[in-house]
Amino acid sequence: MKRFLLPILALSGLLSSLSLTAAPPPLSTPTLPVSEIRPGMQGEWNTVISGSQIETFRFEVLGTARNFSGPQRDIIIARALDESQIVSGPVAGMSGSPCFIDGKLVGAYAYGYTWPKQQTIIGITPIADMMETFEKEAERRPDKARQAGYPAYEQQNPHWQPQSGHDQMSGLPLDSKLKPLPSPLMISGVSETTLKAFGGEFAKRGVTPMQAPIGTTSDLVADDIQTASPVAGVLMTGDFQFAGVGTVTWREGDQVLAFGHPFFASGDDNMPMAPAEIITVIQSLPSSFKLANVGPVVGRIYQDRLTAIAGEVGSPPPMTDVSIHISGPGTADKSFSSQLYQSRQWSPLISAIALLETLNNTMEASAEQTFYVEVTMDVAGFEPLVFDRVATGPSGAVRTAFQFLNDYDLLLNNPFGMAEVKSISVEIKIVDEWIYSSLYSIQILSGQLQPGESLELAVTLNNYLEERTRHHFSVPIPAGTSGEELTVFVGDAEAADSLDHGGLLNTADSLAGIVNAIRAERSNHRLYVKVLRKAKGLNVNGQRLGELPASVRALLDSDRSPTPVTDTDSVTLWETSLEVPGVFNGEYTLPARIQ
Repeated sequence: MKRFLLPILALSGLLSSLSLTAAPPPLSTPTLPVSEIRPGMQGEWNTVISGSQIETFRFEVLGTARNFSGPQRDIIIARALDESQIVSGPVAGMSGSPCFIDGKLVGAYAYGYTWPKQQTIIGITPIADMMETFEKEAERRPDKARQAGYPAYEQQNPHWQPQSGHDQMSGLPLDSKLKPLPSPLMISGVSETTLKAFGGEFAKRGVTPMQAPIGTTSDLVADDIQTASPVAGVLMTGDFQFAGVGTVTWREGDQVLAFGHPFFASGDDNMPMAPAEIITVIQSLPSSFKLANVGPVVGRIYQDRLTAIAGEVGSPPPMTDVSIHISGPGTADKSFSSQLYQSRQWSPLISAIALLETLNNTMEASAEQTFYVEVTMDVAGFEPLVFDRVATGPSGAVRTAFQFLNDYDLLLNNPFGMAEVKSISVEIKIVDEWIYSSLYSIQILSGQLQPGESLELAVTLNNYLEERTRHHFSVPIPAGTSGEELTVFVGDAEAADSLDHGGLLNTADSLAGIVNAIRAERSNHRLYVKVLRKAKGLNVNGQRLGELPASVRALLDSDRSPTPVTDTDSVTLWETSLEVPGVFNGEYTLPARIQ
């Protein structure tokens, strides 16, 4: 766990895949190393608080704190001198604002205390530490570094040393009980109800979501990303907007440094980057923040490190097209489209939020609704992955959204590599009532059972209105089962999966195995009937195998097996299913003695 003495200012964001980039040009801006900074020095930082106009604010250096965010990671402590900044306190979205002393770049305004309001104490990340973000890229791409050369920064004793054994920071309110300022993620087009449902997921990621009227504008262009201007990391753009906004510390050529601290410290990344304009600064006692409009994606953030994020203006990274279409009685057909950041950590969550918001948005038409949801995912290298769900009851929509999140997460976060999801298409049909059924009774209509004959079965279902429906099944008795006791199973998708020990994912030895396991998931709006024999079965690479020859089973069970397997206590001799209205729940097993 990272420990910070000062709270992080800017909106944190989002990151996760690999990047390829050319090295930036050498740093031409004059700089001032930490070793030459003394208490009492005065300087200024530049930032935007409205529109795109860069404004200047004054600060006075109080000292330097050693090992602030890690070993040999110092921070410059200063006091804001302008009354407006004392009133507002630290402003989320201002982090990254370049700080200068005598015209020399010192670093980025990146940290601050929310309290007390009588003074604004700020933390400045040294520019030398920020430039190391480019060195990380050089380590990963040494060929690029040799060709173009990364920014050079002359350092001599860059880390501040207390003089005469005296701690120059004495008297400052460095209260160890202070916690980092939450890093809000600005979200537009999503209700509070939907966000609350995913509160635990945001907490896992250390992010506080914030509903905000984030606008989009096509007026901004790549050249609007300049030193001291706002810059956005984009998770989703379109009908749903997810973005974090901070400030550019430095830009030369196509290369950009910003924030002065990490989004998520994810290292290599490929996150969409966009220019932004500031609507206004919201001054708040708990935490002030910038409201912003976000422009089109004009580049990417390719490094997310402890002291800065690094980006490149140019070709945008690939994004996943997300489309959701919803229709039903009393609801006008609606279609939503967005482009999604491709990220192991964020893609499943953000797309699940968009799905749940679409479902929640229709509930104003009727208090009781059932949703038929079909999802088609275009996964590179595979046939389209199609799966369906039915959501009904008070928590049905939330369950469906989380099931989708879990399946998507499996595609991206597995031992075999991150699947490339090119597009996601969701079709939703609504019925204005709750529709679900449960198992009421099972009746065997046959007498003595012989191999090759059929077991006649009557299954009665009960719906939520206490209306009953009867269904007949002719269950074939396989040859070669004379004298055995078979098991007849009638039940829902979850119970049927449990008979297979849910072991399909555990046996995957490739991304194809993960896809097979997801494709094999049973549907919650079907009733399943199975005939099982007590015997050892196997699940192999995301697929269910029945009874195998002894020699084959011995090979798969041995240490020489090329793929992981899981055992089952029974094998399925026959299976069928019946689609029922809405969601089906219930299970029952009965023995069948074969003559």
